[in-house]
Amino acid sequence: MSNQIKLDGFEELIKKLSDMGKDVSDIENKALKKGAQILHNEIQNRAPKGVDPSHHASDNLVISEVSMNEYGSKEVKVGISPGDNSPSYYLKFHEWGTSKMAANPFMEPAFNAKETEIQIAMQELLQRAVKE
Repeated sequence: MSNQIKLDGFEELIKKLSDMGKDVSDIENKALKKGAQILHNEIQNRAPKGVDPSHHASDNLVISEVSMNEYGSKEVKVGISPGDNSPSYYLKFHEWGTSKMAANPFMEPAFNAKETEIQIAMQELLQRAVKE
């Protein structure tokens, strides 16, 4: 899954923060992590669960560190990827299916359900930083 969230007014908020002499990179990272946490929680809620209530693969889903992608934008990865070999690796079979198993996506619907909430949370964090 590779979805992106576009924040309206993001560039203006970043410029204001920069003009104020604030550490823009740190604030951007905090906003990205805030949005990632919301998505992570929703993915965990929607992920298939096994019969053992003490352990689920979704318990091992992680939020990556903030990094730069090939387009020069910051990103945070949440969930699983096709090459995943973590303890949650089999969740990719549910998300994308196999030749013998139909896909039962949970990450894409989680993103779609929380996209607006993530945008609002990230914008609010940036706006608070401008006011501080």
